Amino acid sequence: DVYKRQTLARSAAALSGLTVATGLFWLAPQALAQEAAPDRVLLSPTADPSTSQTVTWRTSGEADAELQIAPASDPEQVTTVAASATGQAGGTFYSATATDLEPGTDYRYRVGDGADQVGPWQHFTTAAQGAEPFTFLSFGDVQTDITDGAGPVIEAALQAEPDAEVAVHAGDLIDDANDEQQWNQWYGAFGEATGTMNHVAAPGNHEYSLLNLSQYWPLQLPGPGNGPDTGGTDLAETVGHTDHQGVRFIALNSNYRDAAPLSPERWLQEQTQWLENTLESNPH
Repeated sequence: DVYKRQTLARSAAALSGLTVATGLFWLAPQALAQEAAPDRVLLSPTADPSTSQTVTWRTSGEADAELQIAPASDPEQVTTVAASATGQAGGTFYSATATDLEPGTDYRYRVGDGADQVGPWQHFTTAAQGAEPFTFLSFGDVQTDITDGAGPVIEAALQAEPDAEVAVHAGDLIDDANDEQQWNQWYGAFGEATGTMNHVAAPGNHEYSLLNLSQYWPLQLPGPGNGPDTGGTDLAETVGHTDHQGVRFIALNSNYRDAAPLSPERWLQEQTQWLENTLESNPH
């Protein structure tokens, strides 16, 4: 009887331990979800990428957010830049712009709330000041079958030109403007490169849903913010220019829904004058 009681006690203790362990197992994913690192980290160019850099990212919840940045040669010299919440699309998006950077300098950075939800350290290099040779990659219409179709091409391009400093996207990054999974595939195809090189992008017709620009576009790809100051909001969010080592990259929006296709002459009026002024002011 004593042996049986001891055996039953040991069994009960074992079962009790198993129950506790099982409970912890099921709680763990919830805890991890609450402390998930930021995703969708992307470098969006400013007007002068030699001295400033915009970073956008997304978190699962709302919290105070910041960008931590330091010269790679002096990683302890960290500057903290407060981020702004810019909107909701599958989570909360944030944007922060670091200024007063040194041209042609390697920086390390990370984003998050500075406590529990913090991403890994990543690197980028500011543009050199003045005209110097550099490599950029150009992509267009990667929208369909992104993972298996465009994915291997993107991977091959990144491997062939590991020192490329800019990626240019000529519209139709995805097929369905507000499809969360397609945007996941796009970020997955570029991998860490979304956070190590600037992405200059112009929207295509697939970045529109009927007359509305994708809700993801201005949150992920705000651009330099120096487009036309007249006209509808789409122009301010999609048109602009950035100067990278003697080359001026200009993004226009031929799918501007307040104009095209209903009134193409309005598209010309609102963007042509801006483009002429932009070309005339190009110091290069």
